[in-house]
Amino acid sequence: MSNSQQKISGGNAFVTTLLAGSAAIMACGAASAADLPSRKSGPVQYVKICDAYGAGFFTLPGSDTCVKIGGFVRFEMQYTPGQRVVNVATGATTQVAASQDTTGTEARANINLDARTPTEFGTARTFLRIRSLNNSGIRRTSGASNFQTLYPATSGSTTGITLERAYVEWAGFTFGNWGSEYAGLWPSGTVVGGSADFTSGWTNGVKGIAYKKSFGGGWTGVIQLDDRMDTGPQNAPGAANTAVLLAPTQANSTNTHRPSTGFNLVGVVRNEGAWGAVELDGMLGNNSTTDGPTPFANGGAANPLLGNRTYTSWALNSTLKINLPMIAAGDAFYVNVGYGKGAIGYVGAPDSWSTLVTDSTNRRILGGVIVAPSNLQLTSITPGAAPLAYGQTTAFQMTALFTHYWAPQWRTHVTFAYMNLGTPTALNPVGGLNTQLGNTSIWATKANLIYSPTKDFDVGVEAGYGQINTTIQNPTAAFVAAGSPGLKEGNWTTKLRVQRGF
Repeated sequence: MSNSQQKISGGNAFVTTLLAGSAAIMACGAASAADLPSRKSGPVQYVKICDAYGAGFFTLPGSDTCVKIGGFVRFEMQYTPGQRVVNVATGATTQVAASQDTTGTEARANINLDARTPTEFGTARTFLRIRSLNNSGIRRTSGASNFQTLYPATSGSTTGITLERAYVEWAGFTFGNWGSEYAGLWPSGTVVGGSADFTSGWTNGVKGIAYKKSFGGGWTGVIQLDDRMDTGPQNAPGAANTAVLLAPTQANSTNTHRPSTGFNLVGVVRNEGAWGAVELDGMLGNNSTTDGPTPFANGGAANPLLGNRTYTSWALNSTLKINLPMIAAGDAFYVNVGYGKGAIGYVGAPDSWSTLVTDSTNRRILGGVIVAPSNLQLTSITPGAAPLAYGQTTAFQMTALFTHYWAPQWRTHVTFAYMNLGTPTALNPVGGLNTQLGNTSIWATKANLIYSPTKDFDVGVEAGYGQINTTIQNPTAAFVAAGSPGLKEGNWTTKLRVQRGF
């Protein structure tokens, strides 16, 4: 055998030996690995899209709950000319229009959380909405006077966080704080950016319980209990407030108290179809008086002449919507009509008339004699100014709204609203002490132009005008001698709003 053949044979032997050794090592390693615990990681859980409840929902890992997070950021500027405020006792001007703050700004952010889980009796839904804001000038939500007259010294920014909505829906029931189904057909987008409620007094929601049932053919029925402290004016002038004061407060309600029933019973019937929709609403509640001062009263002694009494309050409301696609896609015409007795909060015009006239916030637009609507008004007093009897205020309102889309990205809302407050007749005038409001009528109109460059993004401007016509029962001689000023006043306002939702 040659030397070269011997080398090759030796090399093959070496390779064979090396391969055999490697196989033995691998076999040993495999056996050892089988004896060790597995280090394989568990399955990764990913967030999944949930399309069962519409766009934007996702499934929480490890559960069957679908969640949607949303909200919006808003910036708003407002300009409203100043208006004089008149003392109804003397006829003198107590606030001069030229000294009032006429501008205001507001930055607002809303966060929404919507969680839904399927159950045997339908979807269980939890909804939460929190509002936070920073505002100044006439956009402030509270202050010492109806206008900031020492601007800018007393007109600094105010901030606040509010729980607007917090409720649970399940098996047709709703529990918690929501917007109420009353007048639920009225659109929320009638102002730039939307998010408005039926009345300005319901912006923080209405607490209670509701049951909703669908009957087919577009018909829906609702029955609910509303916490009446959430739904509008609850206070009445007491012994210390028999005259029309510039700033009536709850402390003056010396002989009124929370009602014997703290809830209002509400019923709703609604039908919706391609043509539009119609809704009928009814409300039943009560107002109460007592023979003694309430815990929040501003002093005063018990008044056995008045006694305890409960007054039944009620309201009716109707809304009609007519779709007008023959004009443009999205166009619609709405009419809302409401009437009530002792239930002003359920007859509040959707045009938010109360922000035009009341003294509860610094957003008052109209001047003149301040109107402080109350469900109860004094009708009789003693020579010592103690209340003898109350009557309930009636309210009627009618509002029309037309929505028109000039183009898919451009739209306009035009509204006209009228309201009348019927104050009970004040009897037995004694020295003019029961000088108080009589019938009052308010009308307002507004129009806006909104541009939406993309979904959930609105840039809009709005202008409005309102007028109030007030009467005074048993006016003082000084007020009459001054020419009874402040009974007919009008004013206008403008607004810019930029809002981006997500």
